[in-house]
Amino acid sequence: MPNSLSFLPIDLKRSLDVCIKFREDTHDCSFQNLKGLSNQLGVNREQYSQYLSSYNSEGLKHIFYNGKIIGQLEFTFMPTNHKVGYINLIYVEKSFRGEGVSGKVMNYIMAYFFNNSCEEVMLSVSRTNHRAIKYYEKHGFKFLKKNTKDPMVDIYSHIIDRSSYYDIEPQ
Repeated sequence: MPNSLSFLPIDLKRSLDVCIKFREDTHDCSFQNLKGLSNQLGVNREQYSQYLSSYNSEGLKHIFYNGKIIGQLEFTFMPTNHKVGYINLIYVEKSFRGEGVSGKVMNYIMAYFFNNSCEEVMLSVSRTNHRAIKYYEKHGFKFLKKNTKDPMVDIYSHIIDRSSYYDIEPQ
């Protein structure tokens, strides 16, 4: 299955409802509830729509399999240091988890950061989302520190080994 994946820019006019559905499921997986999500989405989901609109299309992708959207990626550079990448969201629909998609997704993101001369990639993860933590650690991320803005979230970091990603090309 992983060879049949494609990563295409999100068309917010056509797919905002899908983006919101994925964000809701991500929040539920991370915190085992939807509490606090309405603050992220804003009134009529306008805040989340504006947030997504501000993204560079390079880092805002839907994951397709056989023409069907099965996931979403949100990644960018840290505003204060373009040598550091930040992954805001990796989402794969539940029915596709454990099917070999995640390795290709991480390779895609890391290739993007590698090709844009990043030296480090960071992300935040709920400390109750054990499956995500295991996934990130499998891909070389290490605990960096507790998130001072959210007591339920930790920050992980991955130093890019230039030799490890040398032959990876994003699609």
